[in-house]
Amino acid sequence: MASIDTRNEMRDGHLKGPDFFDVEKYPQITFKSTGINNAGEGQYKLTGDLTAKGITKKVELTLTYRGSVENPQTKKTSAGFKLTGVIKRSDFGIGSAFPAPMLGDEVPFVVNAEFQQ
Repeated sequence: MASIDTRNEMRDGHLKGPDFFDVEKYPQITFKSTGINNAGEGQYKLTGDLTAKGITKKVELTLTYRGSVENPQTKKTSAGFKLTGVIKRSDFGIGSAFPAPMLGDEVPFVVNAEFQQ
């Protein structure tokens, strides 16, 4: 979490502090998958335990297989995936001094990843 970079040093410092992520005490956010289920063509429901600020909650994320191609540089097969989800910051005690009208409670996110064999 110490790598947060919003291109605003003052905001980054606030986000790293105890009001939000408290990176000195909790340097990482982790996700441990507990299962994956087929949800249709190229779609999967990925479940797991998300831990932030010492609080662990079960979450369900959507995983989309975007296809595979041969990487022209490595000549190895690369598979693309997109992971999406929404978490509630209040579930993890993040920014709890800031009410939802001031700072939305639901935090949507998107992760695009490529894996090689």
